[in-house]
Amino acid sequence: MNPKSTVFLLILIFAVIIFLPVEFESTLKFTGRLYPVREWILSRGADGELIASLHDYKNGALKSYSVSQVIRGDFAKFNLNAIPDIVKAGDTIGIFYSSEIEYQLARLRGLLDVEVATLELYLSGEKSAVVQEALKRYEQAKEQAESQRKIFERAKILYEKNLISLQEFEIAQTMLKVYETNVEIAKAQLENVSTGAKEEQVKVIKANIRMLQKEIEMLEKRLRDFVIISPISGVVNRTLSRDTIITIADTSELVFIFPIDLSDMPKIKLGQKVKVVEDPTLNGEVEKISESVKFINGHQVIFCTAVFKNGKTLLKPGTMITCSVSLGKMKLREMITNFLKSAFKNAKI
Repeated sequence: MNPKSTVFLLILIFAVIIFLPVEFESTLKFTGRLYPVREWILSRGADGELIASLHDYKNGALKSYSVSQVIRGDFAKFNLNAIPDIVKAGDTIGIFYSSEIEYQLARLRGLLDVEVATLELYLSGEKSAVVQEALKRYEQAKEQAESQRKIFERAKILYEKNLISLQEFEIAQTMLKVYETNVEIAKAQLENVSTGAKEEQVKVIKANIRMLQKEIEMLEKRLRDFVIISPISGVVNRTLSRDTIITIADTSELVFIFPIDLSDMPKIKLGQKVKVVEDPTLNGEVEKISESVKFINGHQVIFCTAVFKNGKTLLKPGTMITCSVSLGKMKLREMITNFLKSAFKNAKI
């Protein structure tokens, strides 16, 4: 067979193979980082404050963020508990102590005790002996006023009959007013010692008590917040970093976040199967495709998220891995066309 015939035969065989109705499993490989499904990080801020943040890598969100602030001039310390390698949600990680808050609580509780005692004193009134003395003065004042009223009535009759002068009548009238005023004063004094305080005074004291109680509740809540509790169950990662105190990773699922070229975006769909090259026992699906475009090394990329059910893999969160994404069945000619396009694009770059 001459060379021309050989070349023609090879081209014919190649063309036949390309157009055969045979389909193959097509995949794309991507490199990305492995994350736990959730991670709780406890760290120290620049001013000594404690910062707790909960990251949800599956949904790409910061679920919660809290700061235990240190008051300027305060003596504060954090005691980390002896915790096992695996913790459960609700376990106490440590306690943050603030001397300033302890002092403020003691001061407010002392003020509250004083206000409550004052209110009890006002509401209970004076001692019985003092009340009896005020009652006696009130009764005497009423008797004097009643006697003077009788004198005034007689003086009025005598004055109308011109038996006494106007001056004597006015003296009797003035003395009656004086004794009636004395009755009102004695009555007010009796009421004061009986009730202990005016209504306005009682209202002020009660308002002070409510204010102190609210301030105490706020500080007690801050103290409760100083008891640091793990919000998730997971594996403890201890660190020698000066800033990061401890991290807890929920590895019940593992999350693979990887960039894909913008030109590959039409090929990636939610629900596509994903396999880890370094550990074939890890199988998952594409669960999220970002809507925003990023630039990496001059390439336009979007980030995708795949989720794996964690088995007994030795791969740890933070590891850079390679995964293959199944694109489904594809004919040989389509696979060759995609390969040539990819090769041409890379050569162009």
